[in-house]
Amino acid sequence: MGVYIKNVASTSYAETLSVEGSTSGNLGIDKVTIVAQVSESDLVHYENYRKTIHFAKEAGFDVTWDGRARANGYRNSARISIKGCPAKDRPLLQFDPYNKKQGFLRLEFNPNRLGSQGIWDLKTWMDFTSPHGWPAMREWGRVTRIDVNLDFPIPIQQYIWDSRYSVTRERFLANGRQESIYLGKKEWGKGYTKIYDWNACHDQFALAPKTRVERKHIPDCGLKALPQMSNPFQGMRAYRMFIPPFKGYTFGMWQLYLEHLSKVGLRNGLFSFDISERSAIRQYVKSHQATELDFKGVWESWPDVVDELGLSSPGPHGPKIPFIDASVPKDLLGQA
Repeated sequence: MGVYIKNVASTSYAETLSVEGSTSGNLGIDKVTIVAQVSESDLVHYENYRKTIHFAKEAGFDVTWDGRARANGYRNSARISIKGCPAKDRPLLQFDPYNKKQGFLRLEFNPNRLGSQGIWDLKTWMDFTSPHGWPAMREWGRVTRIDVNLDFPIPIQQYIWDSRYSVTRERFLANGRQESIYLGKKEWGKGYTKIYDWNACHDQFALAPKTRVERKHIPDCGLKALPQMSNPFQGMRAYRMFIPPFKGYTFGMWQLYLEHLSKVGLRNGLFSFDISERSAIRQYVKSHQATELDFKGVWESWPDVVDELGLSSPGPHGPKIPFIDASVPKDLLGQA
């Protein structure tokens, strides 16, 4: 199985990674947040970290301060400039939290947008401008949030999207066109899923359909353990919208039920029927599950996705901590 990455330099939106020849969809990472807890004995190296970043900027490492991001509880927030990455998608680096129990460093970025080269540039930036470099994230960091996405070449209206978990649903329409469905709530964190018509948001003139299934996941693991992360799509279910009427129901009545099912889910939709029919109808609908949307099979390529993006691998200066390399000028480290 091969994995490929589209060159992000030629487009404002990076193509996700996929298994070549697979019909089960393309797998990507839309967002990742890493929080690193620097030990008390090593915090001395970060006493003048803001000044260090100023020195780095003068040395050619482009960065801008972003005061709007302080809501996360950090005194300092900076946007790191990466070649080929639009300003709105620049990685966000935060440090020195108001709450000392919170991780000292917080890094948030969109791997889809950066691509493997952009992530390498980000690790290079960290190695040259941070006292411990990228190893601080790799050795001390915890992935507190990751948004994993699957892109399917099918219309969103073709399926009834469901989950084995209890869900809250919202649907948005534009000019009568279904655009997005939400399973769960953002504040719940784990299991929150957004399903939307990617073309309606990004490319309204596209000829081929594209539906994105994006799941917010809280793995609470380190970067090195990320390739072994459990499948966040394991609870996803999709049923075909065009299911023949169940025995004893007219076409019109059955279509009204399927529309109701798409809004409330199979579990809650069964309460519309007599208790004696619920088990049979449940099995009948489940027999029309969209097996071509292989949420389990596509996950086999996940370790390759993480590896190709370079999320769990060392940066240009290696994996060791502490990284205070004698070859880096002391004025760049703020230690002159």
